[in-house]
Amino acid sequence: MVLTFDDDFLSLAAESTIDHAGIVYIEQYGKDVGQLVRRIDAAPRRNEDRELTGEIVYA
Repeated sequence: MVLTFDDDFLSLAAESTIDHAGIVYIEQYGKDVGQLVRRIDAAPRRNEDRELTGEIVYA
């Protein structure tokens, strides 16, 4: 799984035909480090019932 703050990376991933283990995207601006960590930690838990291979998860 890849974590990114880069919205351009999302465009590249959406257009790609290469399989990936999943992408977690989080918008960084306006959030302190604690908020970022909590949102990143919660993202896979919110989606633990589904397979994330090839998916983009918004944290």
